[in-house]
Amino acid sequence: MTESSAALIAAVERTRATVLDSVARLSETQASYKPSGGGWSVAEILEHLYLAEISGISKICTAVDSVRLDVKWTAAKPNAGKHIEQVVAETWKEKEIAPPIATPHIGGPLWFWMTALKSLTPVLSDLGTRLRGLNPGDVV
Repeated sequence: MTESSAALIAAVERTRATVLDSVARLSETQASYKPSGGGWSVAEILEHLYLAEISGISKICTAVDSVRLDVKWTAAKPNAGKHIEQVVAETWKEKEIAPPIATPHIGGPLWFWMTALKSLTPVLSDLGTRLRGLNPGDVV
């Protein structure tokens, strides 16, 4: 794994740990509370984070396999060379609607989604192994 992909994976792990730590002491009543106006509960937010992360990892894994098979991306790369903060600033809107693949729809208690998020650690680690020898810019 290149230094930059190792650093990115470590950053994801640190961020996930911070999120989990910030909700660990909530009661199920607190975690299931839904704000008015269609907002998500804390449990639903964790479900969203899980669905978004597993979807993103899956897409990156597919891209890694394509690079390893020497299948080149030929479409435009409008975000090439930009830091993620710039991409977010240019593309995300307030009250963004999550895509269906990352919209909470399964349900479940907070502890379940906390455990589900933790379960992504070995998946992300395997992705790191598969990134060895590749330039992340060639993959994403």
